[in-house]
Amino acid sequence: ILCRFNQAAGAKELWRAKAPPRVKLFFWLALHQRLWTSERRKRHGLKDEDACALCDQAAETGSHLFLRCVFSGQVWLALLGPLQLLPLMPVGDDDLVEWWIQQRGRIDQASKPLFDSLLLLIAWTVRKERNCRVFGRTPSSVQDVVRVAVEEGEDWAHAGFAPLAALHHVWS
Repeated sequence: ILCRFNQAAGAKELWRAKAPPRVKLFFWLALHQRLWTSERRKRHGLKDEDACALCDQAAETGSHLFLRCVFSGQVWLALLGPLQLLPLMPVGDDDLVEWWIQQRGRIDQASKPLFDSLLLLIAWTVRKERNCRVFGRTPSSVQDVVRVAVEEGEDWAHAGFAPLAALHHVWS
C-alpha cells in the first residue's frame, strides 16, 4: 500500500512538472517500473543477462539506472554541483519515487519546479545514453552526456519550460 501511495503522489508532481510530454510519459513508465530495463527484459526471457548498460556493475532496474549507477551519479554530480544542490544527490537504496518525493520535501516550494524539471532532464538524458549503448551506438563520456543535458535543457527553456531558463548562466 505504501508503494501505491508514493506512486500516486509522484504522479501528481510529475504531471505538474515543466517538461515535454514525451519526457513525462517516459518518467511515468519509470515510476511504475515499466521501462524495458535489462532486468525486466531478462525477467521476461528476452535477454540472458541483466547488467546495467552504463556501469555493468549491477542489475539494471529503473532505480539503479537513475539513482545508483556510478555513471548516472557522475552526471548528477556534474549538473547539481554548479547549482549548489549536491545534498540532493541520489544515495542509498531508495526507490525512484520515494527518493524523489523525499528530496522534494527537503527544498522550498519555489525551488520544486526547477528540481522536478532537472530530475526529468537528467533521467531523460541518462536513458538516451543507455539506449545508445544498448542499440550499438558509440558510447559517450560523462562530459558528453552532461553537455547533451545542458543543450537539451536550453532547448526546453526556449520552448517555454521556464524553470530551466535560469540554469543557462550557471552551466555555461
